[in-house]
Amino acid sequence: MDWSMVGAISELVGAVAVVASLVYVGRQVRHSTTMARSAVLHELSAETNSWAMSIAENPSLAAAFARIHRGETRNQVPEVERIQLGYAFVAYLNQIGLMFSEAQAGVISSDELDTRVGSGLPLLRSPYLVSLWPIVRPGLREPFARWMEDRYELLTGSGELPESWMAPVATDAAEGVE
Repeated sequence: MDWSMVGAISELVGAVAVVASLVYVGRQVRHSTTMARSAVLHELSAETNSWAMSIAENPSLAAAFARIHRGETRNQVPEVERIQLGYAFVAYLNQIGLMFSEAQAGVISSDELDTRVGSGLPLLRSPYLVSLWPIVRPGLREPFARWMEDRYELLTGSGELPESWMAPVATDAAEGVE
């Protein structure tokens, strides 16, 4: 066996080692990506559970959400509950905004995002929260706000807007509320 043969065998062994290393690194990257996605989903679930438990553990806030589910307007909800609902809505939108960012970055799938947001659609489409949308929208990132409007039909149409979510709506007079 001459030196050129030894060199060729060495190159072959080196090439096989490089391919094996690339396969190993590819598997490690795939495993790391899976673990990162799992951690994000776990964190999103923990945030959702925390938000839900904050409602469940606060009788006043739970009563306020019950009002929303019954279809009450902002003028029918006492001021303290309007404040609670406003902050809870902002927290919920921030949570959805985080999920939207994670989906845009490819960390979670758009199906996962739709599943998680879809469970809250009855709440998001309630007349009460729809009336808050134009008030809280300016504080959201534009791509997220546009996605929410396009995907979940959160446009409220025309009408005079109050200065904050705490104020009653002046246009509720048409509904028979003074």
